[in-house]
Amino acid sequence: MSESRKQVLLLADSQSLTGWLESANHQDLSFDVHAAAIDSDLSQPWIAPPVDLVAIDGGLSPLQLDFLTLRVREHYPQARVVAVRPVTDEIAEDIRRRVDVWLERFPDNGQLQSLVEHSTPVVRQPAIALKVILGGEASVGKTSLMRTYATGVFEPARDMTIGVDFHIYSIAVEGENLRLIVWDIAGQGRFASVRPLMYRGSSAVALVFDLHNRTSFYQMALWWREVREQLGDIPVILLGNKADLERSVSREEAETLANAWHTPYFETSCVDGRGVKDFFLALSAVALQHARAHPPASKAITLDS
Repeated sequence: MSESRKQVLLLADSQSLTGWLESANHQDLSFDVHAAAIDSDLSQPWIAPPVDLVAIDGGLSPLQLDFLTLRVREHYPQARVVAVRPVTDEIAEDIRRRVDVWLERFPDNGQLQSLVEHSTPVVRQPAIALKVILGGEASVGKTSLMRTYATGVFEPARDMTIGVDFHIYSIAVEGENLRLIVWDIAGQGRFASVRPLMYRGSSAVALVFDLHNRTSFYQMALWWREVREQLGDIPVILLGNKADLERSVSREEAETLANAWHTPYFETSCVDGRGVKDFFLALSAVALQHARAHPPASKAITLDS
């Protein structure tokens, strides 16, 4: 990439990219244009930084757009971010804050030229790393919750978690940039002896049961006792998952238990996405509150802490 020219990255579906690039090829642009499809690998930067401007074709579900803007901010923290989204569409406020400019249609060359000319490096606060736990019996959908939150897509065929799995998310809560490290700990009994090691360094726990499986709800009492023994008075959220299926546990029963424990209660479905984002935002918020009230001796939180 040229060091003297500004760098623009376009993220869109193939049709939008093709149309724009055909137009760009006939113009004498004062910036370098790079393009990538929105369904490409999101775990790595699309091009090597630095990037001055990222234009996103936001024709995605709100959850997918949320995830994409987070990845853009992770890969290119100093870039100006533009998203294309009809103004009639409702977008959550936290997503709006991650985008600097909203457009109703994909930008033409003149719009991009103006945006590039006014792009300046953005200074952002470093993220606070927080570790949280998803606990509960096997097959209640903990891994699916993490995948659905990350991608906005439900994968019906999932292998059972063996030992532990974790995902890392960037999320904005109460004006803070968080790096949320979510540990999905295996619910099988044979892992009970090693779970105490997995709880170390946690700032909050979500206890997950299957609304379609009454036994998983009964087991919450054992998980509650285990969390209290290992982590003391740490924030806990009770979560009923698989709300799209026929219920075996009523909302009233679950809320009665949550009230007895003085803990929030949420219901989610990975199939249709209901409640997933609200749940993770709430988990992040209580984890941040706990971390502020109980600062660690060292500010560093590692994946194996």
